[in-house]
Order: sequence, then C-alpha cells, then structure tokens
Amino acid sequence: MTVPQSTIDSYLDRMANSGEFDFDLIEIVRVFYFSNGEYEPQLLPGILAGANWLTPNELKRVYWSENHIIMWCSSAYLLEQKYGVSINPDAKKMVEHWLDLKINYGFYEYFSSVYLPFTLSAVLNLVDFSEDPVIQQKAVLVANRLLKEVLMVSNNKGVFYQASGRTSYAPGEINVFESQYGNNLHNLIYMLTGFGPAPKNARAATFLATSTLDVKDIVESWKSKQDTIYSFGHSLTDGFTINSVLSPINKTIFQWSSGAYFHPDVATQTFSLIKNYNLWDHKEFSDFKMFQDIPIQLVPAAAQVGASLSTSSVNTQAKIAIFKNKSVSLNSNQDFFKGKAGFQQVPWQATAGVLPVYTKSGGPTDFIGGDKLTSNSTLPYIEQKSNVALIMYRANKDLAIFGFPIHDVALKFVEEKYDEVDYIGRWIVGREGDGYIAVARHCTDKVDGVFTCDDQDGQVWAVVVGNDDMYGTYENFKTLIGSAKVEEKWIFRPGKLEWDYYGMVEFDDKKIEHYWTGNLLSFPENPVTALQYLTSSEGGFNIYPNPVRNQFALLFDKPIFGDVHVRIFDMTGKEIYSIHSEKIGISQTSIETSLWNNGLYVIMVETEEGILTRKIMVQK
Repeated sequence: MTVPQSTIDSYLDRMANSGEFDFDLIEIVRVFYFSNGEYEPQLLPGILAGANWLTPNELKRVYWSENHIIMWCSSAYLLEQKYGVSINPDAKKMVEHWLDLKINYGFYEYFSSVYLPFTLSAVLNLVDFSEDPVIQQKAVLVANRLLKEVLMVSNNKGVFYQASGRTSYAPGEINVFESQYGNNLHNLIYMLTGFGPAPKNARAATFLATSTLDVKDIVESWKSKQDTIYSFGHSLTDGFTINSVLSPINKTIFQWSSGAYFHPDVATQTFSLIKNYNLWDHKEFSDFKMFQDIPIQLVPAAAQVGASLSTSSVNTQAKIAIFKNKSVSLNSNQDFFKGKAGFQQVPWQATAGVLPVYTKSGGPTDFIGGDKLTSNSTLPYIEQKSNVALIMYRANKDLAIFGFPIHDVALKFVEEKYDEVDYIGRWIVGREGDGYIAVARHCTDKVDGVFTCDDQDGQVWAVVVGNDDMYGTYENFKTLIGSAKVEEKWIFRPGKLEWDYYGMVEFDDKKIEHYWTGNLLSFPENPVTALQYLTSSEGGFNIYPNPVRNQFALLFDKPIFGDVHVRIFDMTGKEIYSIHSEKIGISQTSIETSLWNNGLYVIMVETEEGILTRKIMVQK
C-alpha cells in the first residue's frame, strides 16, 4: 500500500516539532524496510541529520524511560544496518542490553496499557529486520513475554484492567481507564483472542499483523482463570551492577527507565546529568530548575528529605496479585510505596465485565492522567487474597509540603451502566451480565456525582469480585456481602509511642487485616474511629499561644479529674518534657519553653479517659 503524502507530511512535522518523534520513527523504519526506497528522499535526510540520542541543551525529546529507549535505539541500530550511517554509536550495545533486561527481569512499565504496545512495536522491528541472529532471537523472547503477560490479565471480554506502572494517556485520545475497546492494546488482544469488538484502527496491531513472529504459543497461553502473585524486577542496588557495563550517561538513563530519577541513591547522578547537559528547561525537568544551584554534595540529603516523592517513582521489583475468572478480574499492587506519592501508577483495578472500577487519591474528577505529575497524590496499602482486597490510604504528612495537600479518595463506579446496582450499608454492589462486583466505601458521600471521601487521616476501602460460577445467583452474592465485615480504627501504643491504623475486611471464608504502624508524629488530626483517643467532646485542649516564644498554656475544654500525664516530644521522638499531676479538676497548666530550640513539637496528654495529642511550633 502507498503511504499517503499526508502521512509523510505528518512525519516531517513531528520530526521537527515533537518531543516524541520516536513513536513515528519506529513506523518510518518499518516503512523503509518494507518499501523500495521511494520514501527515503523525503524522510531519511532529516532523520540522519537530527539528534537520535541525548545531546546537550535538549528541550523536547525524551530518550529515557523503557519505551523511549528501545524505540530510539532499535531505530538507530536498524537504520545503521540498512544504510551504513551511525546515528548512535552505542545503539547496538544498548539494544542488546535492553533486551537482556526484559528477558531476565521483565518490564519496568509493567502491564502498561499505553506504553507496552509501542515497546512491542519497536521489538517487532528487531524480530523482523535484525540481521544479527542473537538480537533477533532475544527480541523474539521479549515479544513473547510481553504478549503472554498481556493475555494473562485479559478477560474473556477482551479487556485489560490491570494494576500497572507508568500508565497514562494522551489528551484527546481514548481514555484507557474509561474503556479498553478501541485502543492499541485491545487491538492486539483482539488479534490474539478474538474477544471484544473488532478494532476500527490498527497502530501497534499493524506491526503484529505484518510480523514474522510465531504467535501460536502466545495464543495458547490465554486462560479463563488465574489466581496468582506475579513477581518481577530487581532491586535498585542490583540495577547499579546490571547497568555498570554501560557508559556513565547511558547507565543513568537506564536507571531512569526503572523510575529511579530522584531516589537518594541516584540523585547525584541525575543532578549531574541534568546539569552537565543543561536540561533544566526540558519539559520533564523544568519543575526542578529551582534546585539547579544547590551544591551537589547536598543533593542526596535533599532527595532524602523529599523521600515521599523521590523514592516512590521507582518502578522495579513490584509484586502483583492477579485474579481472573472468565469476565471478572481483580488485580493490585501488593504493599507498594504505601503513603507516598504515586507516579503514573495504578494501584488496583477490577471489573465484572467491561466496566472499570478503581479508586484514585487526590480529587474526585481527574481520575487518571492529565497534566499532573502524579496520577495519585498518595499510594494505598493493598493486600489481596484471590478475589478479595483490602485497600488502605494513609498519606505521609510531609506530602503537603511538596504540593500534595489533598488526599480525597474517589471511586470510579459508573452505576448507570450496570445491569443492577444495590447498596448494602457501605457496600455498593453491581451486576454486569454474570459478573458481580462489590466495593466497601470509606464513606457514602458524593462530590459532583462521584463517590468521594475527604478524610485526610486515613481511609479503608475493600473490593470483592465474583460470578455465577463462584457464588450462584446475584441475590446469593448480595446475601454474602450483607454478612461481610469491614473495620477500621486508630490505636495508640504508649510503650512504643506509635499510632497504628488498623483495617480489616472479612468476606465468606477470606479475612484480610493490616496494622499500619506510624510514629508519634503521624497521629490523626480527626480520628473519628480512634481507640484510646480523646475527642473535643470528651475533653480536649487548646494551646495558647501557638506559635510560642517563651511560655504557653494548655487550656482544657473541661476540668479533667484523676491522673494527668503531660509529655512533650521533639521531631526526633525524644521526650523533652514530662509532668505527672494528680490534681482534681485540672483545667489549665503553663509550660516554660525559653530553653527549647526552634521547631515543631508534639504534646501528648494522657488521662484516665484516653490520650490526646497536639502539635506546637516554637519560634523565638
């Protein structure tokens, strides 16, 4: 087929203006290899003359991250093989290293419904055109792994709702979290299984349709049922050794591909590369330009201070719980950076058929993607046993300092599209065909028509999926949901000076519970479910003044009878003040602070009725 001139013009425009020209480049390479040179005069000169790997002062193009690396490097390798012109001297070495990583450790952009199709396209170019038999065979192994993983979590409706890393979508394109039909990944699933409606466009599926890859084993790998924990990846430390065969710049870029950008262990290398190549104005790093003058010796410490942001971008060594039974599925990241910011990460997803169900932290409407740096303001703790999952949110307090003060949790559950929907206490239950799903909400509030809970201290959610094979009728499933239990509570442990947030779900024969331990400084502001905790109605106290210079007063809401123990701790948890009183009916006490250092302190008042904590700032 002739490539339309409009497509050629689009390639030329993106070659000059797009930061993601590599998405087009893998198509052009395939066109060059399948044609007789008729398109080379218009397209080849610009490709060979332009930058095809990172150079100083880059403003737009992205060469890092898993899919970008293989698209740029495989194209450079195949163009050099075809035309004898080197546009990236290290391309072949990087291609083979990248393939070895995927064979041995799997994908960093794991189960990504957006990026994996482009990764596959670049790999299929190597399968079909590499003249090096070693690279060709390794590419076959990688393509097989990728497609088998896709089918492992695809249900019999041809949809793929999966806990994943590095998943987003481009503005104006189909939202893969609204529908799995019509996007790149569904095109591939349809070709391999026949499930779901026939696609109306091709894209990545065209690469597979025109490839020499033998897909027989891939097709036969699909199963209607799955119940497993799927582990992959390597530690960040191991990554340093694995990538040590590369040049310093490429080693850093490959570390970035695993999400290790500003982690304290790699922050110095990141800072050096951005500074040496003057990437401060690049769209991916412009937000960090304010730090360009920081002494390099302080970079690891700064990254450690911002650990709630800097560490959770790492995308390797994930562990995924996968449950599938015909049309129903439930998949989740197990205990993955809980309490920290989520970078394009989807902690869990479920479906009773073709409708997506998941929660997102940070707001009720912008469910995923968009222009924000993160997809979730905070990641939950998740534990899944087969078709049941406990989902707990408890945001690290310091996220507010870094611009993430809101940790509302919203639920994606499009009620009007289900065949039946019922409400049983905190549970919302839906039937889609012969598939069932139930979600225990932290609250039953709605904002703009979306189930949203604004508790900033902690939230407990739970989800259960099933079908007629597992539970019989929908009515029987609802009966089981009616007897299910969900609990949450705050527990203060005086001996350890810790606040535990407890969550539990019990459904049928499965029980999941978790004690989320936090230090003294992570106490809840409004612990409505707390044990051993005084609320203001039971007798709280105020601090005046706050901030304080030399002295402050504790003003109790009502007289407190019996033993009263006042203890004060600094930010390290060290007790710096303690007084025990047996006064009858104490209503006020004063505390001297003239010898204290400036900073934040925690006041804990223990009475016979319970415990109350407050923060105070000393500023002299």
